Amino acid sequence: MSGSTNLNQAGDYLKQTLFPDLERHVILSKLNLGVLFGFRSDIVHNGLSLMRGRFDERIATLKTIVSELLRKEFGLLPLGLLEKQVRG
Repeated sequence: MSGSTNLNQAGDYLKQTLFPDLERHVILSKLNLGVLFGFRSDIVHNGLSLMRGRFDERIATLKTIVSELLRKEFGLLPLGLLEKQVRG
């Protein structure tokens, strides 16, 4: 689909970087990446208010994902902040 986001690339990166033992679809599902990308799109493209819906929860999830990925990129061990959410 033209103009759509390829969530598989994000899932592949998370799998390669943080969760090599899990399937991509499990990671995407557990982190609700489709919902998070839709949330971003609603704000950027549809002009929805930042105060609408579950803003704080979604921003917290995004911050945790970014934090863990940055730690890994800089050669530090991840803190395991996504483990409970992804592995249950």
